Amino acid sequence: FTVTDSLGCEILVEGTHECPCSTDAGSMSSQLLENCAETGNSVMAEVPVNVNLEPGDIGYFYLHDQPGTTIGNIIESNNTGIFSFQPPMIAGETYYISYVVGQDQNGIPDLTNPCTDISPGQPIIFYPKPDFDIQLASQTCGLSGEIVATNAINADTLFFSADNPDMVNFVINSDTSAQIEVQSPGVYTINVHAQSLFCDTIIIEEI
Repeated sequence: FTVTDSLGCEILVEGTHECPCSTDAGSMSSQLLENCAETGNSVMAEVPVNVNLEPGDIGYFYLHDQPGTTIGNIIESNNTGIFSFQPPMIAGETYYISYVVGQDQNGIPDLTNPCTDISPGQPIIFYPKPDFDIQLASQTCGLSGEIVATNAINADTLFFSADNPDMVNFVINSDTSAQIEVQSPGVYTINVHAQSLFCDTIIIEEI
């Protein structure tokens, strides 16, 4: 462009100047979010700090599968930071929630804009539920019988209970088996609980 002073002198100024982007998605917490991979369970990302929005910017949370500032495969996005376990997520795998700031494009940040900024994601894990099989005779003579849990996976502890505990006593044989003792003949409902840190699975059997 041409610059003219008060005396009419002119000078031609040429060149380019790139204005730096001040958009900043801030910093997410590095604290691991954990829950059980069960319908209805969710986690909530912590609010990022030191966020800076330029005019026209919008912020959005993204659930994805890559660490750092790379979005990777997007599983879901929203403006709340609350996400539940859903396909195609795999129980036990680590995923990430990132806050993304960029120019508003129909209610979400424009991911193609060079000024769009992505915060390193907060890690999350949804753990698999315990699984196991039960060996228990549906009928037995006398007032006792054995119950055994087999093929247990993802289970930290197993314990036994009954719907009518005043009539049923469990004598623990091992971490996975117990002797059932009842006070009188009849039909009894037995519950076998398998627990991990965030998950609980119950199998109900009758004897």
